[in-house]
Amino acid sequence: MKTNSFFRGIGHQTLLYTVVFSLLLSCSFDHSFLKPTSFSRAQNRIVAASSSDTTVLTISGRDLQPSITKTSDNGDLSETSIKGVTFISGSGNNLNGWLLSPVSKKAITTIIHLHGNGGFMLSHLGFGTSMVKQGYQVFMFDYSGFGYSSGEATRENSMNDALSAIDFVLSMPEVAGTKIVLYGQSFGGHLAPMVAGERLEKIDVLVLEGAFTSYPAIAGKQVPLLGPVLVKGGNSALKSIPNITIPVLIIHSREDKVIPFRMGEKLYEKASEPREFMAIDGCHICGPSLYPEEISKKIDALVDSY
Repeated sequence: MKTNSFFRGIGHQTLLYTVVFSLLLSCSFDHSFLKPTSFSRAQNRIVAASSSDTTVLTISGRDLQPSITKTSDNGDLSETSIKGVTFISGSGNNLNGWLLSPVSKKAITTIIHLHGNGGFMLSHLGFGTSMVKQGYQVFMFDYSGFGYSSGEATRENSMNDALSAIDFVLSMPEVAGTKIVLYGQSFGGHLAPMVAGERLEKIDVLVLEGAFTSYPAIAGKQVPLLGPVLVKGGNSALKSIPNITIPVLIIHSREDKVIPFRMGEKLYEKASEPREFMAIDGCHICGPSLYPEEISKKIDALVDSY
């Protein structure tokens, strides 16, 4: 048969190498989505320096209570209270989280933040402080293998971690009686619709910023043709978002060089009502720092409508 002659033509050894290479490349792609920065508890002082700022994080106690100082003028944390917590994920790993709250007033809305695929909580502190300045309470946490959270950084663990984070947050006395907003950025934005679909009765509003549609789709951006074929698909933001019945806000920058703007548009097209699309300018997931008031107004309007 022609099929047999084809395989004889390329040779069994060549075919084997091709299959093995494809499998290895697939695993490599899967791992390339998650690029955690991790620490042992013995590393209780972390210094992060940039061209304009130096941030020092010190942790202490069983719940890894953070103490954070910044050198820049816009890094003042005096109006933000930060409570360190640890909790066990459905993945079986011990996760580290922070509850950021306004000092001067009681928040009526709690944002649960799902961060991107790299760094750790301190890398995303700007999101939390920006939202706290708008009057929100923000819960941030690290997925398995990120920061001081134990375990391995995998797609499956991240999903279990996010579900467990929602359950844990709702058990905190500080959160009782507040509205709940699930806000995912980048990798967290892709994760958020899948997570929300399993916790719809516990969430009031879903916000996605700079989210990609699926793993194969973003792999195709990195490696055209081969990427989508070699990366495991499974569930995705694009498949999950039509089933979300709570209000959805999708934010995406026209200038995003990491996740194409068109992916944000596709997610909006698939989303069910009530939904809103906010096109912005600027860098990838920079919305809260560039448009904090505009985003806050849209979130509040959606919370009030539900």
